[in-house]
Amino acid sequence: MNNKLRGHLGALLLAGQVSSLAIATPVMARQESTQAAAAQPPALNEYAKLPTISDAVMSPYGQRMAVLLSRGSDWDLMIVNQAMQPEKIISLGSQKVRAISWAGPETLLITYSLTLELPFGFIGDKSEISQVVVYSTKDGEGAWEMFSRQRDIPEWIAGNYGVRRHGNDLKGYYSAVRFKQKGGAGHVWDHGRPYLFEVDLKTEKAKMIGNSATAGRSRSWVVGSDGISAMMEVDLDTGNWTLENGNKKTIASGREEQARVGLVSLGRDGNTVIYSQKTSSDADADWFEVPLAGGTPKPFLENVDVNRIYRDNEGRMIGYRGSDLNDPPVFFDEKLKTLSDSIVASFPGKIARIEGWSEDYNRFIVHTSGNGDSGTWHLIDASTGGSATFGRDYSAITGDKVGKVSMMRYTARDGLELDGVLTLPPGREPKNLPLIMMPHGGPASHDTIKFDWMAQAFASRGYAVFQPNFRGSTNRDAAFQAAGNGEWGGKMQTDLSDGIDMLAEKGIIDPSRACIVGASYGGYAALAGVTLQQGEYRCAVAIAPLSDLDMEIKSDVRLSGRSNMMRTWRTEQFGDLSKLPSVSPINFADKADAPILLLHGEDDTVVPIVQSTKMAQALNKAGKPYRLVRLEGEDHWLSRAATREATLKEAVAFVQENNPAD
Repeated sequence: MNNKLRGHLGALLLAGQVSSLAIATPVMARQESTQAAAAQPPALNEYAKLPTISDAVMSPYGQRMAVLLSRGSDWDLMIVNQAMQPEKIISLGSQKVRAISWAGPETLLITYSLTLELPFGFIGDKSEISQVVVYSTKDGEGAWEMFSRQRDIPEWIAGNYGVRRHGNDLKGYYSAVRFKQKGGAGHVWDHGRPYLFEVDLKTEKAKMIGNSATAGRSRSWVVGSDGISAMMEVDLDTGNWTLENGNKKTIASGREEQARVGLVSLGRDGNTVIYSQKTSSDADADWFEVPLAGGTPKPFLENVDVNRIYRDNEGRMIGYRGSDLNDPPVFFDEKLKTLSDSIVASFPGKIARIEGWSEDYNRFIVHTSGNGDSGTWHLIDASTGGSATFGRDYSAITGDKVGKVSMMRYTARDGLELDGVLTLPPGREPKNLPLIMMPHGGPASHDTIKFDWMAQAFASRGYAVFQPNFRGSTNRDAAFQAAGNGEWGGKMQTDLSDGIDMLAEKGIIDPSRACIVGASYGGYAALAGVTLQQGEYRCAVAIAPLSDLDMEIKSDVRLSGRSNMMRTWRTEQFGDLSKLPSVSPINFADKADAPILLLHGEDDTVVPIVQSTKMAQALNKAGKPYRLVRLEGEDHWLSRAATREATLKEAVAFVQENNPAD
């Protein structure tokens, strides 16, 4: 066990006292004038803070909640009882907490991630690994780390396949790599293809139940109440794939040249399995359902874009949420569907997400955000009809200080229908405002009406913020997503410009006072906006950007083990790979017509920091104004409070210097 996590577990074991932090009781929001809100916006660091409550989960029988609280750079996990009284607080330190869940009525699972420097001999330099700590709420039982008792398994997981309960027995299912024994040298690295393990969450013992794939292949599993229900194996060279049931009988097979197939879930009755397969280049991955006993696969949820799946405690799919966060969740059970629809309808004008519930469907956790709401957590008691607000994400950003958010529709220059999210500064007339163009990352993602901390921060300083869902975004059908293929630096970029034109025509913004701010793909778009394009923006802020697409392709292919499928997939996304230099901002640094701010995490394993350092060198050589900020200890997602605050402070100051709001 590494020293950092060992010390962290010590904090877990020592924690046991009741927290002095109190969960908020329902209060009436105080109304202030928009003039006062505009005159005294919250401090900038209030927007950059990690949400006070990042997650809340219900125990299986609704007797307790676990609430994940941020405290500066540290995390606390508070356990509260049915009466909403704190029972204890678990100090989690400054680790990057990724998920919390209940395995049983008195057992919590806490998932972290950690960036590791890889030793010589590995293809990459760094890797983001996940670790799981099992914590018992029973006094004196403490916590332990997954696989800490197994000498032949490193203490990190490759995949989480859920927990199954059998009376008082709790079994967790995780994939992980194994070491091999080498004579007297002990255990040494073998290969990185994971095995599937069943872990007894009480005795800490792990048993291998699924073998790893052979070289050049991958395996994934679906786990039911009795262990492995299905296993899919894919040949990463040919694209041939097979789907077997728990008795190792092949129940489906096929060929997908880019290996874009995968297991989804058990079906609603537990007797079928759902898998995905992308059947053509201009289509979404279709879902199919096939009986575990064998039979003909049939389409499942045709023409439905799914963002999230809801499962029961046996791994069966019981519902889903569509890709548009404004849409309510859909549940197959009529009682749950009726309750869900009623709960969502009780928060009109808000984005209401049902985050969890007790297994008897009597108690629900709901999160809301949107206009007038910077993020609020609610407990709903369906048996009594009662509700309570138990916390807020950003308590200093009250409803009157939340900039108005609306969806704007417009048409691209080639006639394609587009939309985007507009956030307006509180207390200011929406006329001739300075603009922040803020394209999302991905690019396979999209923006919708919600509280966006960075957009709201800029709006609080007097800027209109527009987040366009350009072609290639995931808010529309598969054809719309495919329309982005080969359009990096092309129509995906001009979709942003067309959004500026629409807002200018409506008189909302002054098009001569625009800056572009983005992260990941959005960072690429920010760089392209002032290098591949000219005269559009006064400045560009690029967070973890891609600057050299050719370098990105070569890195991806190398890290995939020279996979032809990786090259094929990237060719579909980027188009003719030989043309990538012509849409890479690094090759047009001498054309940059506005100052550029580069911000990049040193521990970024998705877009390595070299993409920013090389861009900085090119700008320096060309004599163009730029600033590079290296974020120590930060990853691709701005996970740490200190660097998130530093990022926002740098970005806002840079924009205010080059494009003042007043």
